[in-house]
Amino acid sequence: MVLRLHGYGAWVESDGKPLEEYAVEIKGNVISCYICSEEGKEFALNFDDDGSHLRQFPAPFETYGRVVKIKMDGPDVDCLWGEFMGELKSRGMRVGDILRPYVFAPIDTTDDDDVATRDDPNIEHIGTIQVELMRAARIGPGVIGYQRGPGPSAGPIHERSKKAGSHRVAFGEAVYKPQNPVRVHYIDQNPLLIFRFLYRKRDILKAQGILPQSPSPPPPPVNLPGPSVKDKGLRNKGKGVKRERDEDGDGGLIEVFSDNEDIETLQDELKRIQDRIARKKAKKPVKREPADDIIDLT
Repeated sequence: MVLRLHGYGAWVESDGKPLEEYAVEIKGNVISCYICSEEGKEFALNFDDDGSHLRQFPAPFETYGRVVKIKMDGPDVDCLWGEFMGELKSRGMRVGDILRPYVFAPIDTTDDDDVATRDDPNIEHIGTIQVELMRAARIGPGVIGYQRGPGPSAGPIHERSKKAGSHRVAFGEAVYKPQNPVRVHYIDQNPLLIFRFLYRKRDILKAQGILPQSPSPPPPPVNLPGPSVKDKGLRNKGKGVKRERDEDGDGGLIEVFSDNEDIETLQDELKRIQDRIARKKAKKPVKREPADDIIDLT
């Protein structure tokens, strides 16, 4: 997903994939959204534009571009210049030619009021990545690279603070990455656009109703007992007479379930059944036993 406003785009990526954006909101020149942060994961910021702003400037077009200033949890951490129609990427906080990657990290807490207070104004911006974009013209190579301030604090916050239990931005192992400094003339004295990414734990976003809840798994199937003979008969109510053969007999026991037949009809049916049973019994062969031998003892 990419946040887009007036032809400019910005997105946060982790593990090489853009993070999903939720509750996107536009107010004037500010576009904001929520993203899920995952503890210990490095991330980067990316920027592009559609080139539609080039027609506002005279040639040579490569002189013109945009500057993006990046703030993490309040303080500045990086500043980039790039020509229009090109992509920019910020991977971490710079100190000269040293870069330390951005990492989502847990927040340490304390109950010591001398170390941290729950009303500390410096924690207001924890959980916010802000990008300020301004148009600029390149006027030559720079002498020194971007010089940032002290960066966001890594100290503990008060355990009663609203930010407790959330994440903050920390910085990974330092890597050497030289800068190519340039000097620019700002066309915009104030930010033309502001991109604001509010990062939170997934559980917090769900609790706040920003992230949809995972669907509940379907209940396991329930094996119900099959219908009884009586139930089967009742399901055939109104469809005539239902007959079930008694498994232990010769077919002589019949259950009849119907409310559409009167007693006389049922009696006729019963008589026919009894006659049928009598005929079957009459047809059974008679086993003849051999006659006993008679011995005359007189």
